[in-house]
Amino acid sequence: MQKHSLPFRERLALSLVAKFASWTWILTELSVIVIWVILNGLGIMNWDAPPFVFMGILIAILTLFLDNVILIANSYQNRSQTKMLEYMIELGKAQLASMRSQEENLEAQRETLKLLEKLSRESIKLEKDCKTTKNRYKTPQNVHKP
Repeated sequence: MQKHSLPFRERLALSLVAKFASWTWILTELSVIVIWVILNGLGIMNWDAPPFVFMGILIAILTLFLDNVILIANSYQNRSQTKMLEYMIELGKAQLASMRSQEENLEAQRETLKLLEKLSRESIKLEKDCKTTKNRYKTPQNVHKP
């Protein structure tokens, strides 16, 4: 299955996972948390005082969202892998059938070769027998007919 033929929600999930599963996102998220803690811990900003409950809630919501996006993307990847494995199994069956057919053809060729060898031996034997018979009944050349 190609990406452009996917439903919108699966394309969105795959693109989000690609963006969020990167070092850029991890370092950006870590930077925001550090700045949040510094600004609120030192009292420069007072929208979330220690123990930073609001930040914890936001992180929990973001985690819940990302978990679901990852599940959607994994579901798509599992379906794609299943289809690929089914295709590979069918291909393997076809190759096995082809190999069996080739093996049967090879066996038939071996049998034909055995028959040809037997025929060749019989032909050589028959040729020798013919020469022997011919030599037995050969009339002498110095004998004149009346």
